[in-house]
Amino acid sequence: DEIWVNSAIGRQKDRNLRERPFATIGVTDPQNPYRYLEVRGQVIDYVEGQPAHDHIEKLAQEYFGRAFNYGSPDEKRCIYKIVPTRVNASR
Repeated sequence: DEIWVNSAIGRQKDRNLRERPFATIGVTDPQNPYRYLEVRGQVIDYVEGQPAHDHIEKLAQEYFGRAFNYGSPDEKRCIYKIVPTRVNASR
């Protein structure tokens, strides 16, 4: 029902999503560049603090098998909850 995007507070993605709460997420198949998925949606909520840090740590473990490498020790994170409003895909 939602797509979660995790970003550091203060970065360009964070500033853009707070200023304009709409996003487009595009994914290309690495085996076939003509195959893609595009999801457009609206940011309905965001969560800062420990839940966002726990989320990025879980993703790092799942995808890389290690702890997340923070840009700086005092980095603050945020999860943006996006509800899809349109989906486009190639076959």
